[in-house]
Amino acid sequence: MDNFSVVHDLDSPLEDATFKLMFESAPHGMVLVGSQGNILLVNAQAETLFGYSRQEMIGQSVEILVPNRFHAQHLEHRQGFAQEPKVRPMGANRELYGRRKDGSDVPVEIGLTPITSEAGTYVLASIVDITERKKVAELAIGRDKAIQESQLKSRFVANISHELRTPLASILGMNELLLASILTEEQRRLAEAVQESGTALLRMVNDILDLSKIEADKVELRLMALDVKVIVEDVMRLFETEAGNRQLRLVSNVDRRITHRLVGDPGRIEQVLVNLVGNALKFTDVGEVSLGVSIDYEDENKIVLKFSVADTGIGLSPAEQVRVFQPFTQADESSTRRHGGVGLGLAISKQLVEQMGGKMGVDSTKGQGALFWFSVPCD
Repeated sequence: MDNFSVVHDLDSPLEDATFKLMFESAPHGMVLVGSQGNILLVNAQAETLFGYSRQEMIGQSVEILVPNRFHAQHLEHRQGFAQEPKVRPMGANRELYGRRKDGSDVPVEIGLTPITSEAGTYVLASIVDITERKKVAELAIGRDKAIQESQLKSRFVANISHELRTPLASILGMNELLLASILTEEQRRLAEAVQESGTALLRMVNDILDLSKIEADKVELRLMALDVKVIVEDVMRLFETEAGNRQLRLVSNVDRRITHRLVGDPGRIEQVLVNLVGNALKFTDVGEVSLGVSIDYEDENKIVLKFSVADTGIGLSPAEQVRVFQPFTQADESSTRRHGGVGLGLAISKQLVEQMGGKMGVDSTKGQGALFWFSVPCD
C-alpha cells in the first residue's frame, strides 16, 4: 500500500500519532475498518471520493460505501479476509465500484492491509478512483476497434474494386474493337458514349482502389530514374485534345536546371499531375491551365521539386480550401452534378504526395482561379 505495510503491535491505530499522520497524508482515500465492519477512521481524500463528511462515515457499516447490489458479496469477502488476513488487492480480476453519498457509482481499486494490535485486528483499505483510467482504456479499445474496422473496410473495398475493374476492362476492350469496325454514324455515336461512360467508371473504381490501399497502408513506392520533362510531356499529351475541344490553352514550363538524373516514383508523380490537371480543366470554362515545375530546394544529395497546376476557373473560398482534400468531398457540392466525379482525386493525390515525403496545398480566390501545388523530394 502507499506509505503502509503490514502493521503489528500497535497499542491502537486510533491512538498512534505516526500512523494517523501517514493515514491523513496518503494520496488516496483511506478507510480504517474495525473487526465488526464498522468505519473507525477516514481521511480527507476519502471524504472527497465518497461525498460524505468523516462524521457521517465514522461508526457506520463499511457497506454504506458499497453499491447495494454488492452488499451480500462484500460481506462474504469481508468475513473471508478476517479469517485469512494478508496484504492483497480486493476483488482481483473483477471490476470494483464504490457508492457515493448521492447514490452514484465510482470505479475504484482497493488495496487491503491487516493491522494487528492489542485491541484486535483492523483492516486498512486504500481506495483509488480509476474513473479517468477507465475512460482512457475505453478510448483505446474504441480506437483499436475503429482501426480494425477501417482495415476490414479497406480490404473489402479493395476486393470489390478489383472484381469490378476486371469486367469493366473487358467491356472497354470489346467496345474498342467495336469502334475499330465499320459502323454507321448512329452506332459509332452510341459506342463512343459507352466508351466514355465506361472509362469514367473505371477511373472512379481505380480511385477507390487507390484510396483503400492508402488507408490500409499498402501503397508501394517504386523508386527509379525519372525524367521530369517526359512526365510533363505525357500529361500534356493526355489532355491536349480535351483542352483543344473546349478552346482552353494548356501550357507547361519546366525549370531548365532540372536534369533527368533523378530518382523517385515517376508513376505516382504522373498520377498526381493527371489528377490536378484533369481537375483544373474540369472547373475551367475560359482561359488556360498551366503546369509548372521548379526547384524548391537542392543540395548535394537531394533535390525537392515543386509542381504547380494553375487555372483560371471558378476558384475556391477559404472554407472550400479546408475541405477540398477530404475524401468524397467536392468544394461545391453542386459541382458534382455539373462536372461529375466523386471527390477522390485530390484526397488521393495529397496522401500519395505525403507517402513520397512531400506536402501539398492550394492557393485560391473565389472566382479567380486556383493554384494547386505539391513538393516531392528526389534523390
